[in-house]
Amino acid sequence: MTFAVAGLNLLLGLMTLSTGLSSGEELEREYDVRASTLIGASFFFLAHGGVGAGLGWLFARGGNGVRVGTTVWAVFAVFLGMLSAPVGLVNVLLAALVVVFLAQAPARAWFSRARS
Repeated sequence: MTFAVAGLNLLLGLMTLSTGLSSGEELEREYDVRASTLIGASFFFLAHGGVGAGLGWLFARGGNGVRVGTTVWAVFAVFLGMLSAPVGLVNVLLAALVVVFLAQAPARAWFSRARS
């Protein structure tokens, strides 16, 4: 599920970047949004998605730091999804599920397991 949230953030970042790069004057005229603002937001979404994908790949090694880091990342994804509503509603729901699943005892035990 972490990869799904990261993928949504990457997709949202690419969509925002393409909108900011393609129609700068039209955005300012119709929506009163500067293209540089959208381009900056797109890099923010892309960075957040990249961090999420990296945390997802670290799940195989486990470690309590990965669990805590992913929980913090998912809480941040909930807030980020609220800012990008209505598209971010799926992002909010999936990120909230990530937080709930990581807070449960089986996840805590799995991330605290002995590793060879």
